[in-house]
Amino acid sequence: MSGTHMLDHPVLEHSVLLDADSVRILDRRVFPHQEHWLAARGSDEIAAAIRDGVTDGSGALDAALSGMVLVARQHAQHRPGYLLAALRQAASRLATARPTDNLVRDAMSELIADLHDLAPAFFSCGDTATPCRAVVISIVVTIVLALLLGHWFGASGVAVAIALGAWSNAASLIRRAAASFGAHIDAMARRRLPGIVAAALAMGGALWLCAVFALPAISGAHGMVRIGALA
Repeated sequence: MSGTHMLDHPVLEHSVLLDADSVRILDRRVFPHQEHWLAARGSDEIAAAIRDGVTDGSGALDAALSGMVLVARQHAQHRPGYLLAALRQAASRLATARPTDNLVRDAMSELIADLHDLAPAFFSCGDTATPCRAVVISIVVTIVLALLLGHWFGASGVAVAIALGAWSNAASLIRRAAASFGAHIDAMARRRLPGIVAAALAMGGALWLCAVFALPAISGAHGMVRIGALA
């Protein structure tokens, strides 16, 4: 379902809107000459919109994340195992909608990865609801942060939002595991944790310095020179 009318105000910053039973996507193929919206009522229709170029870039990511929330709503009354299967199927469908779209593919992979790693502990105890809730929470966190950080920092902000959403998923499962069956970080892991955090921060800082200073300095250099400098 879709609608068309002449554009009278800028809407690109809000090109994806999550409604109660659909995700509305601004058709960038005709924007800015017309304001044409596509109403997608399932992950298959959202994937088709991404594949057909109705939206791209951060718009495709917003559409995919909103689609995951829509799927969670549509299956909220079903058994947790069925909800989990529906979320996995939707994530797989959206991740492969456009193979060249790294943002969408990486976001869907991050949302599901922690669930695959941590969910078996809950399934073995007969608890299928907790992993499903963790996925839904992480999707909401990712969407909210992607909208905020993406507006301020562009693609870098969206990448940070994806990472924080994945961490919120892991944190929800770890906190519940600690309360349910006494899972905890052992002494060796606690000793190694500061070093792991320091290494991650150092790598992030090095990449930031490279992006700010090194890449502009070698932008006009020969391809092999640029590869050597980055290596």
